[in-house]
Amino acid sequence: MNTTGGAQERRVVGGTHLISERMATALGDAIRLNSVVRTIHQDGTGVVIKFHIGYDTPFWRDDGLNGSVWSFDDAFNVVLDNSPNDGSCGVLVGFLEGSHARTPV
Repeated sequence: MNTTGGAQERRVVGGTHLISERMATALGDAIRLNSVVRTIHQDGTGVVIKFHIGYDTPFWRDDGLNGSVWSFDDAFNVVLDNSPNDGSCGVLVGFLEGSHARTPV
């Protein structure tokens, strides 16, 4: 698998969560933290849900695996290793796209 030119090629020092934290600071009281989300409105441009799953370690690497999952049939059609370079924890990032992202759970 080649990620050259893709989102997995570059990393944000300190983690991409810093982007949302800085946006939340700038937006101030317009952000509601610790609130239940009851609905999500979407437009017709397409839907992608991104999720992260955290583990104590990137254990899949111990078996020589890269943490990637690719499927054209399953809801979780792309999963990638998004662990820090130092391996201090394991993080898998995955995506639900199209009809899989619009299907109620």
